[in-house]
Amino acid sequence: MHRLAWSAVLALAACSACGDGEGLRPADDPSLGPDDAGVTQLEAGAAALDIHTAVKEGILTRGAAADPHRTNPDARLAAALDSVRFVVIRAADRYGVDYRPDAFHVVVGAGVAQPEGSLRIRRDWNTSGMVDGNNEFPEKHGVAVVVEPQAPRPFTPKVAEAVARVVAAVAQVAPVHPDCVVAMGEVPYTNLHEADPDERALAAKAREGLRPPPVDGSLVIRAAGGPVEVSYERRDTPLGIAVGMMLRRGFDGDDRGMLFTYPNPDYRYFWMFNCLVPIDVAFIGEDGTIDVIHSMEVEVDPRKRPRSEEWRRYPSRAAVKHVLEMPRGWFERRGVKAGDPVELE
Repeated sequence: MHRLAWSAVLALAACSACGDGEGLRPADDPSLGPDDAGVTQLEAGAAALDIHTAVKEGILTRGAAADPHRTNPDARLAAALDSVRFVVIRAADRYGVDYRPDAFHVVVGAGVAQPEGSLRIRRDWNTSGMVDGNNEFPEKHGVAVVVEPQAPRPFTPKVAEAVARVVAAVAQVAPVHPDCVVAMGEVPYTNLHEADPDERALAAKAREGLRPPPVDGSLVIRAAGGPVEVSYERRDTPLGIAVGMMLRRGFDGDDRGMLFTYPNPDYRYFWMFNCLVPIDVAFIGEDGTIDVIHSMEVEVDPRKRPRSEEWRRYPSRAAVKHVLEMPRGWFERRGVKAGDPVELE
């Protein structure tokens, strides 16, 4: 969910140092050509460490390309690891091989042109090329895991296992929530016309081995009916704030939310770009009380709306530094209203 201040659009930047590539095996497929030194070919059943190393190299390379001017190594590393928020799984058959050749993506072999369960990992990252249409955000902040074209359906256990191992390697490096591992058909505003059950089965398999990250903190809302405690994930980096609940299949529990913390108070609004589930949002004013609560609806495909119709915006009424997102209907169920005090850690 993209968050914007009234005064300016939030700028996104991600940066990092390049890895040294130690332990990576060069691609041995001559069809890759002379410009494909950034590709690592792993055999079926490759060690988890090899997969992890290649994926980490890709994330660090992507971060360096995004902002080569930042010189603090720690800041560059942190920003690079923060730059990956999604894993989108797709079968290549629907589009052939038109994913970008200069993208950071993983192609899983299915016994067609590559051995079943093998991995071709491209570390040079421009955009992931995983989303067709005009939805560029997941391309910039995600990893595409693509099963090679003309793979037999349904996908074999060896293919599913290879996909799951790649996703696990990404999650070890980047802050990818299990519910941010999605099938192509779940990504809003692509040019898909039907759901693909095989893609969804792969995504479900990959999510099985992942666990939600621990909570970052808790807060207490002093409602009229008594105190209400909330555990939350914190979003306080530019990218984390901008992404929020984008491409997220849901919250981790009824009393767990997402808290956005900005460096300075300002009038702000939220919108539901790329969001999969309805969300309630509470803007918390500088006086520590809830300024306003909105129930935000999932947006329809913008291609199906009149051209004059804009994205709906849900604004604060005052300058705020904190914003709390919860599952739809949570505030009403807990008796929480505008004006209630919020005690932050």
